Amino acid sequence: MEHEEKIRRFALLVQEQEKQSIIRLCSSLRGNENSYQVHIRPGKKYVKVDVGSSGRYIIEGERVYGCKAYGVIHRGHFFGTLDDILSRGSVARWLYLKPGRRAFLNS
Repeated sequence: MEHEEKIRRFALLVQEQEKQSIIRLCSSLRGNENSYQVHIRPGKKYVKVDVGSSGRYIIEGERVYGCKAYGVIHRGHFFGTLDDILSRGSVARWLYLKPGRRAFLNS
């Protein structure tokens, strides 16, 4: 699978999970239509994936990280590779804190 296709599928997965989370918490999408929309922002070094109006994920090669600030990788928040995330069908099930250690997230 091509790298751009993996990123597109990752973004669709994030959008669907955000949408389900809003429905679960608010029981309706009314008034929240823009808060789960995902935007892919290619850059010189990284690809940024924004959720709503906030930066959420940064992709460096195949590795998916969280953001400290817009455009700044939080290397302590490693979510896995694109292949891992797409194969398990969930973005935020595991958060790799340090090499060899991970924590389960309830999201």
